[in-house]
Amino acid sequence: AGNQRDQDFSFRFDSSSPTASITDPPHIGFKTGNFTLTGGSSDPDPDGAGPKAGTAVSTVAISIERLGSGLCFNQTGGVFNLPCPNYIPAGGAPAAWTFTPAVNPYVSGESYIVSARALDYAGNTQDVFATVTSSNTFTYNTAAPTVGVGYPASARHRDTRPAS
Repeated sequence: AGNQRDQDFSFRFDSSSPTASITDPPHIGFKTGNFTLTGGSSDPDPDGAGPKAGTAVSTVAISIERLGSGLCFNQTGGVFNLPCPNYIPAGGAPAAWTFTPAVNPYVSGESYIVSARALDYAGNTQDVFATVTSSNTFTYNTAAPTVGVGYPASARHRDTRPAS
């Protein structure tokens, strides 16, 4: 009757989770000023044996937790007042993402955890956040350094002579 049609389709089955990585701030690092968080991402071969390939990372989002309070950064208010995690979309390309808060929300002497989460085009969401890869802790510090002399405890006679 002429109402039959053959059609070939191709598709990619991607069951692997993508990974977002953090470049800055470094794990156990110190930061000052309003800085930009940076990182990358990847979507591995689903079976790890090749020649298959992941569908690629579509988006990266970050969450910043202020340690001690257990609260996460609220981009709208510019403060740490939301339950964690609170993921905020990162800018740039997923392979080279960035995030800079509009106003510096960090408090000197406080420590923070940054977590980065990737989502791929197949809808797989990252669910493992390895320290030094997708989860870094840093301390924000704007205090001026101080120096003290511990030895000798008191001045000696030859230490107090004027220089000639």
